[in-house]
Amino acid sequence: MGNLCCACCMVCFKYTFYSSSLADSIISKMNSKLKDIIMKDVKWGFNRWSVNLERDVYNQFKLSIISKLHGILKELSFPVLASGGYVEDHLAENISQVFVRGLFDSNYFSTISRYECLDIPTSSLFFKCPNVEVDSDVLGEFKRYLTSVVNNDSVSEDDKFINIDLSTEDKAYHQVFDQRLEAKLLETLNNLNNETLSKIISNVNSRYRDLENREKEIIKKNSTNFTKI
Repeated sequence: MGNLCCACCMVCFKYTFYSSSLADSIISKMNSKLKDIIMKDVKWGFNRWSVNLERDVYNQFKLSIISKLHGILKELSFPVLASGGYVEDHLAENISQVFVRGLFDSNYFSTISRYECLDIPTSSLFFKCPNVEVDSDVLGEFKRYLTSVVNNDSVSEDDKFINIDLSTEDKAYHQVFDQRLEAKLLETLNNLNNETLSKIISNVNSRYRDLENREKEIIKKNSTNFTKI
């Protein structure tokens, strides 16, 4: 009875469930990408801040992604019940890559006309996504934004703000870094319009289905003709 009830919920709220699952995958992949970029030259330590978008402090960002995905998937009548596993992983990899690029380049979204999907095999288990290259000056400016705080010892407008090192162990400043990063993520998400994201989702899905059909056709032909060789 419990399994039947769960299955009914999945069907009735299919876009809600899928949007939530896809958002989790996107955030997980963004997490890895942003750690590689932002924390690359920061000394690691147990009590030091690190990028972790899966914590509750980023809940507003997660809810915003779910809401955006839900509207688009429903509008597309996207086949969510037949798009788990590798299809979902393809979508998450591409969308996370787009988000991260847009985070560091405010003009990037406006350059997307027909989205060129990442070259991912159907079985994406061991796929290594290409790194997002960020200009050192752009990254430096981004880190200054994250770490700019009010200077308690300020004596003039010139020293009203100071930058705290990302390796600080002060938990209060960790909260500031989290707030700044989420604000930037939400701004980036809002800059990615629904039409563009809809095209990305459609293109990724079409590419995956084409790859899958091609593989099936090759296997079918070679299985049929194998005895004739």
